Amino acid sequence: MGSRLDSLMDMLSSMIFLVTLAIIVFIMLILFMIFFFFKDRIDESEDRRRRREEEEERRRANNP
Repeated sequence: MGSRLDSLMDMLSSMIFLVTLAIIVFIMLILFMIFFFFKDRIDESEDRRRRREEEEERRRANNP
């Protein structure tokens, strides 16, 4: 009886460990996705700002 309980506890503890590991990996994956999404958004906004500045310079050069 005791050995069966021990094996059950071992299985339970290993399952808890695996579930905890899976949750940690899932959270890290979500954080990486959020980071790359915001990085793309920041790059897009910088490109838009640079394009707008170049357009302003062209307008100034065409209208003295």
